[in-house]
Amino acid sequence: MNTANLIILDSEEKVIFIGNNVLSFLSTRKNVPLGWTRGNIEMGDLFLYYASDAEKKKDEIADILNVCASKKNIKECKGLIMVFCADRNDLLPIIKLFPSENVENGVLLDTIYESNKIRVLKSGKEIKVTLNRQTVSFPEDTLESLYLLAKDNTIHSLGYADQRHDSDLHILLNEKRFGPWVNKSAVYNHKAGEVLNDEVYRIVHEFRSNDNQQDRFLNMGAKTYRVTSTTVDLPEETIQVISICDSETIMKDLSDSSAAYKRITRNSQQDAISGENFNAFSLLGDDDHMKEVTRLLQKSSVTNTTILLTGESGTGKTFIAGQIHKASRRSSGPFINVNCAAIPYQLMESELFGYEEGAFTGAKKGGKKGYFEMAYGGTLFLDEIGEIPLQLQGKLLEVLQSKTFYHVGGTRQIKSDVRVIAATNKNLKDMVKEKRFREDLFYRINVFPIDIPPLRERRSVLYSIVMDILPDVCSRLGIEPLVLSSQAYKKIQQYPWPGNIRELENTLEKAAILSDGKIILADDILLSDNFNTFSAVPVTLQEVRENAEREAIVNALRLYQGDKIKAAQYLNIGRTNIFDKIKKYNIRTDEVI
Repeated sequence: MNTANLIILDSEEKVIFIGNNVLSFLSTRKNVPLGWTRGNIEMGDLFLYYASDAEKKKDEIADILNVCASKKNIKECKGLIMVFCADRNDLLPIIKLFPSENVENGVLLDTIYESNKIRVLKSGKEIKVTLNRQTVSFPEDTLESLYLLAKDNTIHSLGYADQRHDSDLHILLNEKRFGPWVNKSAVYNHKAGEVLNDEVYRIVHEFRSNDNQQDRFLNMGAKTYRVTSTTVDLPEETIQVISICDSETIMKDLSDSSAAYKRITRNSQQDAISGENFNAFSLLGDDDHMKEVTRLLQKSSVTNTTILLTGESGTGKTFIAGQIHKASRRSSGPFINVNCAAIPYQLMESELFGYEEGAFTGAKKGGKKGYFEMAYGGTLFLDEIGEIPLQLQGKLLEVLQSKTFYHVGGTRQIKSDVRVIAATNKNLKDMVKEKRFREDLFYRINVFPIDIPPLRERRSVLYSIVMDILPDVCSRLGIEPLVLSSQAYKKIQQYPWPGNIRELENTLEKAAILSDGKIILADDILLSDNFNTFSAVPVTLQEVRENAEREAIVNALRLYQGDKIKAAQYLNIGRTNIFDKIKKYNIRTDEVI
């Protein structure tokens, strides 16, 4: 955690630490500005310098005169005020000299300079500088010189300039940048409500009513900030740690985390599995089931064997087939993707195997190549192979066995040199029993079966999958990259995803369109209200009962923030019983907290 982004409050809500990056969230409406962020001097920024004794500060004054390109000679005087615009040599500075005798209480400077109303007033033992509607005060008896920098008509940096080469003034003049500044006595040990920006304080105060970690999002100007809070129990008191990060920082952190996550998952099996194309299947995650699937995919990709991909609709079978082709020795050849469910039955034979001229009414002159010819030397992906008509399955079996086929209406034997990958979301074994799929064809394509689990069984890798999909979605929409809030991710993680990765991608696309800032919020995630009635495959009464029981336990644990004893009491079951059921249903901590 970057401490520069932190604000820490004690049990009485007093500030005991504040990082440099969050100084800009201190209030600017108080009499004394409390802090400012670091940045660069830009053309047009307003600079004001005050010296109570010009003779003592002649070196500082010489540096400033050099920066503001003034040719005015500073004669002996008690003090002076200078106002100029940074990097605007065409604009004359204002230089006000004090008489050598003591100045009585009154206005030292009252002017309008580059649309900024400036007033410097000596009042009692204080020097008050007012810029537009903002006032800062300095004790005169300890003050030798001071400076302030204004950006966008607001004081943005200020400080004392007593130690010439170690001060912020020296950095300002020589490096054209200003560092963070904070008046610690005006911040530390003061109540958060007296110090923090009102909107930030409202959020922080809301956090204190809850003990668990939370987050909120805050729009200020053109930036979106994520404000998170967590409590830490120390031996003598409980402190509150608040982190405030802008969207750019969050996006960089998420990108770095995602990259690190991918490196870990991709390297975890490198020693066990050789081959330069192992990384091709890294999207699938690193749980035990997916590690085995990844191993099978990598092994099968370097052979010419026929592969059968099974799994629910939307699990990524088409993507995986393409990755197998890219990782194979046939990667330089064509990859032909055929959705058998989208081809009319009466046209399927001619589409797969081609036809000769005059083979049937409407046949093109010169005939037409089929998908098997088009895929010569490459890979033919037959998606939804269970939709191929029974009478055509025999010809498909012959092609797979003999590596030859005939055009529709043709007599010339054509050689087939393709690697076939088939896929289905149906139970082909049941179709064989029902005589709707040939048994010999089933065993011919089932040489190397790989079952792709549904997304609801891969919740542990959802983060990695989202981080892979979301940048592509944003690029396709032509918008700036977005990030996902923790509440939005929790909403995604709790949904069963009946449409799997295809549904997830569509949901992220809608969320990206609906998002008003750079962060996707929970309200931007639109999910189906009917998912509880979805069933990808037939289920038994026992399965329905177990699913309902698991959901009830998860909901109870969420209600009591993971407290198993309270959840058991809520469900009116024994303590041992709930522990057994949590183990039985493999309920993970990240599902309930």
